[in-house]
Amino acid sequence: MAKKIIPAPSISNVGAGNTAVLSLPIGPTYEKIILNFAAASGFDVSDIEYLDLLVNGDSKQRYTLQQLMDLNSYYNRSADSISGTAAEIMIHLFSQQFEDLAYAQSTGFGTLGLSTLELQIKIASGAPASLTISAAVQIDTVPQPLGAFVAIRSYGKDSSVTGQVDIDSLPKNGPVYMAMHFCKADISRVKIEANQITVVDATKAQLERLEKDGWPIKRVPVTARMTSVDFLLYGNPADAFGTKGVTDLRVKATYDTTGLCNVLTETLETL
Repeated sequence: MAKKIIPAPSISNVGAGNTAVLSLPIGPTYEKIILNFAAASGFDVSDIEYLDLLVNGDSKQRYTLQQLMDLNSYYNRSADSISGTAAEIMIHLFSQQFEDLAYAQSTGFGTLGLSTLELQIKIASGAPASLTISAAVQIDTVPQPLGAFVAIRSYGKDSSVTGQVDIDSLPKNGPVYMAMHFCKADISRVKIEANQITVVDATKAQLERLEKDGWPIKRVPVTARMTSVDFLLYGNPADAFGTKGVTDLRVKATYDTTGLCNVLTETLETL
């Protein structure tokens, strides 16, 4: 039997203000991680500042707990749960939005040849003293190297003005973008140009209408917290937005109010 669902090793250094660490054994391919949080005095998403998945010490996926839950909601995955004193939240390491199951599973995190794979969990200083964290993993026991995988990173842009704002920190000339999520409730339009060619120029409402018709997975826009630009609406990896040769990438977001917008990017990468 290649697939297993088993407890993960114990998570070390759990405590308010600490960075807890889940060190995953090298050998299997990791497909999903289920995180369980509990606190007798109550647990809230703000008790965790961020999660960071590192391969050989390099960050490959980093997001807040709320952003992770929003991504799961957007891709119509099984529901995460938070109920007073406990929470169960899943990290999906392979991408079910691909039409081809074999391609989706190939984006799991194979560990053959890696030195380390670990999940760091930054706990807020105000988190409950009674907080506990445990995990389970779904794995494929057949050893395989880390091939193409989904990297998730955040790029912030704080604006003191409203209207169209240039977000100039996104990498170009190499990254292959699957999606960009503009994590601010009132980003009402997004325009993307590559070498002066318009790739996207659409309102939030237009983007969401298309996302709801996604195939094979209909998206569920998280309207209250983000505006998404999704390049893989029909499950075809060839539709991803590749930036090789793009020396001029212009991403413009329309801010209806001032403030910070974190752009959460999903890119296909290899080591």
